[in-house]
Amino acid sequence: MENLISLKIKDTVLLYDSLTKLDGGAFGESQYVALKVQHLKKLRECNDQQISAELLRLFREISCNQLHHPNIVKTFDSYFTYDGGFVMTSELAQENLQSYVIRKGKGNITLEEVAQIMSDVINALEYIHNYNIIHRDISPQNILVYDEKTFKICDFGIATYGELTQIAGGKIDYIAPEIHQMTGEYDKMIDIWSLGVLLHFICTGESTFNGKPACIAKKEINQLLLPPQITIKTQNNATKRIFPKFN
Repeated sequence: MENLISLKIKDTVLLYDSLTKLDGGAFGESQYVALKVQHLKKLRECNDQQISAELLRLFREISCNQLHHPNIVKTFDSYFTYDGGFVMTSELAQENLQSYVIRKGKGNITLEEVAQIMSDVINALEYIHNYNIIHRDISPQNILVYDEKTFKICDFGIATYGELTQIAGGKIDYIAPEIHQMTGEYDKMIDIWSLGVLLHFICTGESTFNGKPACIAKKEINQLLLPPQITIKTQNNATKRIFPKFN
């Protein structure tokens, strides 16, 4: 993925005003955008390993600007500035999925809404997985909401390219067991694990570990044992226990 990077250096003052509004030209409409600014001068205070990790994160985000899908946040531009900054502009969202679920109220999201959210996220994951990209950070904070009806994934800062990887990453509640255990390589299925945890949050409004310390969360995930085969009846019973609202 990194071999697709194209670096640009621009003067951000000449491009965007303080309201981050893009001019649509003589025949287009102006559009407000999300303006993400990273001041690279702060990296002077970091060690070599931290600097390398941060630059790699930026390069990954730049590379993923080339992804085009209705359920992936559209990036308009990204570049380095002359004063040592990094700027990325993308379509402005209404809110992220976490605030959306909280605003709706615990347990107040309908089955139709759940289906729409999951369908949008699954479509985006299918697209990136076809390019052997593993997002590695699927979570409510990285799902953005547009017009109350469209949901898009964002933030490819820790994404990896390839069928297998050993790099750790992601938010504690959404990390798959194979990452916690650090016993070997893992693949795109870790995004599917995170997707399942995301479904639990959407339906219940609660985190799977409800603020437990990271060490306890890791222990509980690593101790989770799943039977090799689960009957339909068992699946239905488990669903009723996890999501009583939809019984």
